[in-house]
Amino acid sequence: MTLKMITVAIVATVFSVNVFSQARVFDSQPDSSSQERNPASATSYPTNQPPPPKPVNASTDLFYNFQLLQQEVLELRGLVEQQAFEIKRLKQQRLDDYMDLDRRVSDLSKSGMSPATRQSDRLNQATNLSSGAADLGTPSSLPSSMNNTAQPVIKEVSERYLYRQAIDLLLKKKDFDGASSLLSQYLNDFPDGLYAPNALYWLGEISLSKGQLAESQQWFSRLLSAHPDHSKVSDAKFKLAKVYHQSGDSSAAKSLLVELAEGNSNASSLAKEYLQVNFP
Repeated sequence: MTLKMITVAIVATVFSVNVFSQARVFDSQPDSSSQERNPASATSYPTNQPPPPKPVNASTDLFYNFQLLQQEVLELRGLVEQQAFEIKRLKQQRLDDYMDLDRRVSDLSKSGMSPATRQSDRLNQATNLSSGAADLGTPSSLPSSMNNTAQPVIKEVSERYLYRQAIDLLLKKKDFDGASSLLSQYLNDFPDGLYAPNALYWLGEISLSKGQLAESQQWFSRLLSAHPDHSKVSDAKFKLAKVYHQSGDSSAAKSLLVELAEGNSNASSLAKEYLQVNFP
């Protein structure tokens, strides 16, 4: 009986030791299910993972891109200003070249005059010459070869300069009266000049903008009859059709518009649109 009790006691002792040792093992390694149930206890243990990368600052990146764009805009603006200045300089240089050429040719043609006369105004020179100041000399007193060479150059320079002045008044300064006066002067001085068709066209445009339909019709009609092959003819026909329509001559207006619409000129699309709106 005593031996049996001792055996039972030994078995019980061994069993209890195994139970407690297993419990301690399980406690040293927390169960994953318990971590899921208690996230706070799971994150309390230190880990060997590297820290996550710092998040990108979106506002800083946006500001940086904005600065880049602003810098590019400033650079582009500088290029535009530089090109505008260069264009202005080239235009002025071209005008100066014309004036310089005019001056040189004038000096060449008047080489027989006194220094005082060469420095005087061109208008005063013409007056003095016409009054018979023979002691100053005249272009006719120059050798015929020099006179024949100089006169066409002077005429060409004066023609371009006069037309340029008229167009500057019209397009830049919107001085219709001043432009009209210079264009009329151009046609009087150079009726067969290189810019005569353009002068006729712009005179018609100016008259049309002022509501002077009769004068506008005369200018455009004169352009069509005198220069039928010029590049301004199609535009002049379209404007003349508008003059006819505003004057009440719908038949003549429609005839010109149909002619333009059937062609392939620059005014063709304008004529088609005008027909659709006013002659449906």
